[in-house]
Amino acid sequence: MALSIVTKTSTPSFYDFNPKYIPWQYRLVYDVENTFNYKEGSQYVMLSGSVGSAKSIMLAFLIIRHCIKYPGARVCIGRKALPDIKDTIFKKVKEMLYDSFVEKTDFFPRDESAYIRFKNGSEVISRSWHDRKFKKFRSLELSMLVFEELTENDKRDWEFWDEAIARVERLPHVPEHLVIAATNPDDPGHPAYKFFIQGSKKKNEYYATKKDDDGVENIHVYYSLTEQNPFLSKSYIRNLRKRYDAKMVQRMLMGQWIYISTDVIYYSYDPEAHEVEGLEINKRLPLRFTFDFNIAKGKLMSSCMFQFSRKARNDTPLTRRFRFFDEVGVEGARTEDALEEWAGKGWFDLPHNPDIIIHGDATGKSGSSKSKLSDYEIIEKFLANYRRKDGQHLNYEIDVPANGQNPPLRDRHNIANGQLRNADKEIAVAIHPRCELVKEGFLNTKLKENSGYIEDQTTAGQDMSTVATYGIHWCIEYELEETETGVKFL
Repeated sequence: MALSIVTKTSTPSFYDFNPKYIPWQYRLVYDVENTFNYKEGSQYVMLSGSVGSAKSIMLAFLIIRHCIKYPGARVCIGRKALPDIKDTIFKKVKEMLYDSFVEKTDFFPRDESAYIRFKNGSEVISRSWHDRKFKKFRSLELSMLVFEELTENDKRDWEFWDEAIARVERLPHVPEHLVIAATNPDDPGHPAYKFFIQGSKKKNEYYATKKDDDGVENIHVYYSLTEQNPFLSKSYIRNLRKRYDAKMVQRMLMGQWIYISTDVIYYSYDPEAHEVEGLEINKRLPLRFTFDFNIAKGKLMSSCMFQFSRKARNDTPLTRRFRFFDEVGVEGARTEDALEEWAGKGWFDLPHNPDIIIHGDATGKSGSSKSKLSDYEIIEKFLANYRRKDGQHLNYEIDVPANGQNPPLRDRHNIANGQLRNADKEIAVAIHPRCELVKEGFLNTKLKENSGYIEDQTTAGQDMSTVATYGIHWCIEYELEETETGVKFL
């Protein structure tokens, strides 16, 4: 049975999937079916892998296999936020079901709640805990529990783990009791490292095991590397090296659990390397304005303007991929005030009338404390009604996450550091000398003490570095040409 490479998606169907192509996958499937001692209780599995190492496909296969093999099984898929569940593991399970099973005959999905019922009575349900209401797990009876991106939960969230794993083994007619978590590596201080890896013994290069506190060997770790996936394009690893800085490459490509934290978040920032004299507007590119609306006493209404090029030469300072030209930071201002500031600077009246793209804080879609309109509705109304000095309208669009949620903080920080200086020592960011707050933010922003990955909002320039990295994250995640296996850097 060969792995299907050409499908409707990059995901093989359930009956086409063959774990023998990737050694750690074959070992895991073999262990699930033949080695694990379920009579001793639940088996705890971590897929500790680098990006592109096929962890999600493995999870989807094991979920479907469990449901098909054991009628009346119940699998809970969990992640911190429900929209992320829908976009990742739930989507992957549905993709793998197609071409092997018939929707509304063999399985019955409900997309709004990320739920699937199989004709044999098995179920896939979903739970999230972004609201930190961890007790919602207590009513569940499960035979299998699956977590994706385990390390996006810091120490403050870890109560979910204890609540959730206690719900497995509640269906005695199902002989398999599994808790499986997939994640990219984090630092060795993370609770996931302590539970799975600390004290484990490696059996080979991709498998390790350890005993629980009662002396039962029921904790298992399967290590995977990007290069072990034979179905990735040859350019995939090279492109990832352009995405991340050197330390993140050790984690994301080499699968290493290492500390990368420093005193500041944007440790790749170098004032001498990133401040560039003589930046000029490229008339062929849009102007991008990115906003933050988290206004409090002593906080600025922050926004900055940049251009982004897919075909930039990052080794040439004047033609780098990201070029920041100007900023507006006004304490206690309304959204309209910031827009008036931008208009007063003349950026809406350039002779060539460029396209305008708006990025920024996704929570601005939900409403403004100072208006009946949301912040982005205020921006859209302003731009729609603006008349240039030559009488022309502005051409604009608003590009912010559709789900109203900002990217995870670590993702935004990691991508920004990778663009400030990636693993190949390329610098993709140039900052005009007039952007004092942008420079100050990249130089000074720190993590809040004892708060996981939350930015310390008292550090100088934090507002502006946040708003700048909203723009960087959007362009890298959504505007570089995507391929079947990842991101293609043009």
